[in-house]
Amino acid sequence: MDGVSYTIALSLVALIALVATRAHLALSSARSRSTSAAGPGLDLYEAACLAGGPRRVINTALVSLAAQGGVRVSGRGGVPACWSCSPRWR
Repeated sequence: MDGVSYTIALSLVALIALVATRAHLALSSARSRSTSAAGPGLDLYEAACLAGGPRRVINTALVSLAAQGGVRVSGRGGVPACWSCSPRWR
């Protein structure tokens, strides 16, 4: 590799590093502006409603109840109340 090719290659690497650094700084700046302007975040059920409507909220509630021990999901898809178990939220 002669001196001219080496200089061009080194300049290209420096240019790519500069562009990557500026892009990273711009992205982090935009993220900090968007999170501070958004205010408080959504709770789990609000996010579920925005993601999939009422059905997603129901699925989220059932998963939450199953995780806390309030219901059990049967193999056939039934969701009976679990009266014999002690939920973690009591």
